[in-house]
Amino acid sequence: MPTVSPVVPWSVVEVGPGEFEVSGEIDAHSAPALAQHLAAQSASKLVLDLAGVTFMDSSGLSVVVNLRQLGLTGGPDLVIRRPSRPVVRLFEITGLTDLFVTHPC
Repeated sequence: MPTVSPVVPWSVVEVGPGEFEVSGEIDAHSAPALAQHLAAQSASKLVLDLAGVTFMDSSGLSVVVNLRQLGLTGGPDLVIRRPSRPVVRLFEITGLTDLFVTHPC
């Protein structure tokens, strides 16, 4: 079942074990709920399909950086799949492009 916010247009849908499609705006309003939802997962790998993300600010970036850090300390490995142009641009301007394992498809 998707997690959808009535206040900010975003959602996260589990499409397979440890695989999630995230869409909409990931910002200061939605990032805490997204972080909480993903932290509750017990998979050995988290795959985030970000093709539907229309906006991401530093709060959303913090979520993915923290997930990556968890992977480095024994938590699930993080893979970013199909990052949208706004996500790619955020990674570029913050110098974090090489930090994440990304897959275009």
